[in-house]
Amino acid sequence: MVYYFNVKRVFISIPLTEVVRRQLRDLIGVLKVKMAGVHWVDPRQAHVTLRFIGEVEKSELIALSDIVSKCTADVRPFKLEIQEFEFLPSAKRARVVALSVMENVLLDSLTAALSTRLEAFGLVPLDVQPFRPHVTIGRTRAGVLNAVQYSLIHFSATCPVHTIDIMKSTLTTDGPVYTLVKQIFI
Repeated sequence: MVYYFNVKRVFISIPLTEVVRRQLRDLIGVLKVKMAGVHWVDPRQAHVTLRFIGEVEKSELIALSDIVSKCTADVRPFKLEIQEFEFLPSAKRARVVALSVMENVLLDSLTAALSTRLEAFGLVPLDVQPFRPHVTIGRTRAGVLNAVQYSLIHFSATCPVHTIDIMKSTLTTDGPVYTLVKQIFI
């Protein structure tokens, strides 16, 4: 159990396995050659965000950890299927290149439980968009991407889920840096 006090920006996520991260590294290596204008994510930082929390105090971080532990108490390990390119907020105005996480009943029930408990605690989501699980692999300015290029590349990975992480996000000029705050085993 690790706690970093003075944490500012945090989120709840599912970490990717090393096998999936290696697959992402290979995919991003191909994409870098074919497509300019994208700041590619370091695959070691890739994850599936379940909920962005924002700034929290020490007391809120401890409560957040308890909430996540309660929500995962009855959850058993499961698998995520990651595939298909996705562009957020849309293909025409894409600022994020991502890979979709296919529909998963266990993931849906976990995110619903997290939302209910977090909102009861007073942590209302900052993002008003409905939850769409994905793995961000690149960021760019709106209008730079040609989404058709991505339809020519296939990606598919299966990611076993054994933990839920609470992560600290530090914004830098080179992009965000994520640090593990607490890992909860399921």
